[in-house]
Parts: sequence; C-alpha cells; structure tokens
Amino acid sequence: MDDMLSTSGHTAENDLQWPEPPKLLVEWSSPWEEFKSALGPALVRSPKPLAGEAPIGIFPYRGILISWLLECLLLIAIIVLPERFESLQIATLPARQQFDVIYYSADELPQTNVGKILRRQLRDEEMAKQKPA
Repeated sequence: MDDMLSTSGHTAENDLQWPEPPKLLVEWSSPWEEFKSALGPALVRSPKPLAGEAPIGIFPYRGILISWLLECLLLIAIIVLPERFESLQIATLPARQQFDVIYYSADELPQTNVGKILRRQLRDEEMAKQKPA
C-alpha cells in the first residue's frame, strides 16, 4: 500500500478523474444580433446578373400579355370557326332509291321457255313479210 502513495501524499484512487457533468443550459444567440447580422446583406445591392439568368422583376408583364393575347385568339377561334365549318360542309346527296327484292323458289317461278318465245317472234315476223299488204 505504500507504493500507492505518491510523493505528494495522494493515492492512485484520488488521481482518477471523473467525466465533466453534462451542460443542461442551452446557449442561445441574441435575436437582435442575428437580426443585425442578416439585415446588412439583405440591403446590399445585388451583383450584376449572369448572362444566362432570367430577368428579375415583380411581374413578368411581357409573358402575361402574350398569354392573354393567345387566350383571346383561342376564344375567338372557338366562337367563330364552328360557323365557318358549317358553311363549308358538302351538300348531302339525295338518298338512293331502294328497291324491294322478291325471292321466289324454283316452283313458284312462271314456267317460260325463252327459246320457244324467240322462235315464235321470228316466225311471226317472217310471215308478216311474206303477206302482201
């Protein structure tokens, strides 16, 4: 136990250090100081814009006017064009006549012999030519 004593008379157990206690107090910065430090850069004139940047303004008047003109033209076209399309319509053709088709079976058809009828007509014509008038 004597070796544990140091020259100053402290023991090795007293030389062990305890960790620092946690800080429970949150250190906030001053709101006024934060406001003053942010106010300066906000009031400074902004640097010259780069070549590719969009123009800065409150309202894009040019874009608004162009879109209003396009909307007006679209509304006029929607109102006027249907009347023009009606006048351009092709005149409708009259409806085709529809005929009724009647189907007969083979037994219902009149029994005619075309060859007989043609021969009879030729014979009658020849007899009319031979008769003196």
